[in-house]
Amino acid sequence: MKYAARHMKRSELTKVVMMCRDLHEASDWSFIRFSAAAMRRSLSEAFSRKDYQIFVCQDQAGDLTGILIGTLGQVMYNGKTLYATDAEFTASGGGDELLEAFREWAKQRGAAVIVMGVSNSGREPAKDRFFSKHGMTRTGGMYQERLK
Repeated sequence: MKYAARHMKRSELTKVVMMCRDLHEASDWSFIRFSAAAMRRSLSEAFSRKDYQIFVCQDQAGDLTGILIGTLGQVMYNGKTLYATDAEFTASGGGDELLEAFREWAKQRGAAVIVMGVSNSGREPAKDRFFSKHGMTRTGGMYQERLK
């Protein structure tokens, strides 16, 4: 199946919030209550910031299959070097297209490095293959402790 990644349109806000809800429910983070209102606010705020970009992916039928919310930041120890990272990246299809769109956006803004976080367990070999085929290397890991 073919997928296409593109910038999210404001008119898709409700549809994207519902997709995020569904993807959240299938994630390791489902123990945290999903708030559609909070997600809507977060996406709306991201639209107004120049250091954020929201990418969505759709299949040939036009159904949304994924989201990547990219952001830029400065490295704290020199205040100059830009890095690009994902505030959110999840897809049931079209991950390659989302990552490529994000990479091009980051390059155009002068980012020196892309850092992607993986915060869902399971399928680690597949995740490693996915990021490796895009020229990325594993650098560390993520550890979690539930406090409630």
